[in-house]
Amino acid sequence: MGKTGKIYLAIIGFLLVFFVFLEYTKPKEISWFPSYDKSHKIPFGTKVIHDQMKVLFKNKFKDVKESPYTFLTDNNPKGCYLFVNQTISFGKEELDELLDWVSQGNQLFIASSSFEKKLLDTLGLKKDYLANYSTLKLSYELSLTNEVFAKNKKAVFDRNTAIYYFKNQDSLPGKATGLGKIGVKGYEAIYTNMVKHPFGNGQIVLSLFPEAFSNYFMLKSPNETYVSGVLSYLNTTHNIYFDNYYKLGSKYYSSPMYVFLNNASLKWAYYLMLIAILFYIIFEGKRKQRNIPIIAPLKNQTLDFVRTIANMYYEKSDHKDIAHYKINHFLAFVRKQQAIQVTEFDELQIKAIAERNNKPIETTKKLFRYIAQLQNKQTITKEELVDLNRMIEDFKK
Repeated sequence: MGKTGKIYLAIIGFLLVFFVFLEYTKPKEISWFPSYDKSHKIPFGTKVIHDQMKVLFKNKFKDVKESPYTFLTDNNPKGCYLFVNQTISFGKEELDELLDWVSQGNQLFIASSSFEKKLLDTLGLKKDYLANYSTLKLSYELSLTNEVFAKNKKAVFDRNTAIYYFKNQDSLPGKATGLGKIGVKGYEAIYTNMVKHPFGNGQIVLSLFPEAFSNYFMLKSPNETYVSGVLSYLNTTHNIYFDNYYKLGSKYYSSPMYVFLNNASLKWAYYLMLIAILFYIIFEGKRKQRNIPIIAPLKNQTLDFVRTIANMYYEKSDHKDIAHYKINHFLAFVRKQQAIQVTEFDELQIKAIAERNNKPIETTKKLFRYIAQLQNKQTITKEELVDLNRMIEDFKK
C-alpha cells in the first residue's frame, strides 16, 4: 500500500473512532413507550411492581405467558387473574371463558385505559376521557374511596395524557362499587376510575388507570401507598396470576436483531465487526501466507515406562524389592519436603518429622518401626507390602 493509501486509511479510522465516541457518549433518549412488560425498566414498564408482587405474595404469585383461553381451559385454576396493559381486548370465546371462570368464584382484575365494548355492556358500564391537554402541564390526583385510605396522601400523576373514567359514576349499575377516584389538581370535579362488580360467585375489578402499575408512577412518593391500596383489593385466597400475554411490550422484539440495534454499545460493536470483516476481505485478498505444517509434539513415554516396570515387579511377585523402592521413595519425600536427612530412625529425627507433618508422634514412630522391621526381613509377604503402602499414604495425607 502506498503512502497516499495509508493516509486515507488513517483518516477513515480516525473518523470512525470519532463517530463511535460521539454515539457512545450521547445521552440515551428515554422511551415513553407503554410496554407494561414485566422485564422493562423504561418508565411505562412494570418491572418494579412485578418484582414487588413476587416478594409480597411469594409462592402465590404466578406468571402466565399463554393466552387466557388456553391457560383457563388447560389448567382450570383458582384465584385472581391480573391484566395490566394500555388496551385489553379479548375475543368472544376468550371473554366468555373468562366470565364463566369468574362466575365460579374467582376474581378478574383488569387495569387498562380501554376495554372492549362487550365487557362494558355486560357490566352496564360506560367510559369517557377526562382531558387530553398536549400543551398544558396538568397533574392528576388519585385516591381510593375506602375510609381506611382516607388519611393517605393523594397520589399524583403529571404526564400529559388522556385520563379515562366511568361515565355513569353517580349511578353505578347493579351492585358495582366505586373503588378509586381521579381528578385534575386544582379543580373540584372528581371522577370514578375504578369499580368492583360482582359476577356470579366471583367479582370483576376494572381500573381505567394502568399507569398506576408502571415504573414511573411506582417510584414517585407517595404513589406507592396508592398502589398498595389497589393491591389490597386483590383476592389472595388462592394464587394471583399475572398476565404476560396481552402486552404492548411484546411487539418490541419483532426481529432477532432488535437486541443489537436497540442498544447503542451492541449496535456499534455490530457495525465495527462488519467493517473489520470488510477490511479483512480486502487485505486478505492481496496477501496469502503458505500453510505452516503441524509438527506433533514428542509423546510422553514416562507413564508407559512406569506401567512396564510395575507389571514386571507384579509378575515376579518380588515384594521385597517393591518395598525397598517404596521405602527409599518415602525417605526421599521426607528429605525433599521436610529438609530432614534420615540416616537413623532415632527419637530426635522421628519427633522432628512428626512435628513438621503435624502428625502424632506415636503414629510416626509406628511407621518408622515398621519400615525398620521390613528392612531387616529377608522376604516380605503381599499383606505386609499392602500395610506398608497404606501407612505411608496415610502419613502423606
